[in-house]
Amino acid sequence: MRRRGFTLIELLVVIAIIAILIGLLLPAVQKVREAAARSTCSNNLKQITLAVHNYESATSKLPAMSTPVVSGGPNGSIMVALLPYVEQTALYQAIQSAGGINPTTGAQVVKTFLCPSDPQSGSSTFTVSTAAGSGTWACTSYTANAGVFSTPNPTSVLTDGGWVMTTPRCATLIGIQDGTSNTIGFTERVLNAEGVPAVRDVPPELGGEAYGWNGPVFAMYQAQYPNGTFSWAFVAPQIQTTGPVRWAPSTAHTGGIQCALMDGSIRTVNSGVSVNTFWLAANPTDGTPLGPDW
Repeated sequence: MRRRGFTLIELLVVIAIIAILIGLLLPAVQKVREAAARSTCSNNLKQITLAVHNYESATSKLPAMSTPVVSGGPNGSIMVALLPYVEQTALYQAIQSAGGINPTTGAQVVKTFLCPSDPQSGSSTFTVSTAAGSGTWACTSYTANAGVFSTPNPTSVLTDGGWVMTTPRCATLIGIQDGTSNTIGFTERVLNAEGVPAVRDVPPELGGEAYGWNGPVFAMYQAQYPNGTFSWAFVAPQIQTTGPVRWAPSTAHTGGIQCALMDGSIRTVNSGVSVNTFWLAANPTDGTPLGPDW
């Protein structure tokens, strides 16, 4: 009896077909994975903004960039203030029991504050020296708008003094003069941008870095001056690790940065937006309509 088998040519053809199919399938899988990650990131931003709404309902005021946790202890960041409203009451109570923020409680990772697309979100903890303690701190992929959640000084330069981190510029949601649907509350910022991680629990004034970028904050300077000292820039920090990227919103996604507006909606802002339009959206009290590129 003759045994049938594959010839070498037939085997090579089958291998080639399989390789082609894998080559076609892989980009599709990557697109599905990125779409899922983008959806999770969008949901995180929405949950954070809804937490602000719930905080305001419970306290009759907006949270501040720097908020007391216990009397006499170091203040926590706005993310600490929002912990009970993103189903992290136990962590908030642990911070209270510890007498305020510290690296021990601050090392606990909260997935709601992390973008799954960020190349460093797997660990999301960094060794950082801050005025609230040096050690391993959990960081965040999202930053809060200082133009809403703190009160800038007349020069909009943090180091000039007089910047009040403990008092929101807008006391309540209804106090946002430009409207909640026209004002950015939170944006993405990749972990460890320019080697400066946004420490989740540490407010800007305790970040241990002169300009406050070690806290989960953006829009210092620019929120006051849309055409101010620094320029709006989209960066790919997972590729570009030098240059002034720590102060700007940034993303690991393709196609644009996701921003949470103060009404709870999520908007993807692409690189075609002008500097002026973006920072008008960050300023809650300028009274100027957003540009056509918004």
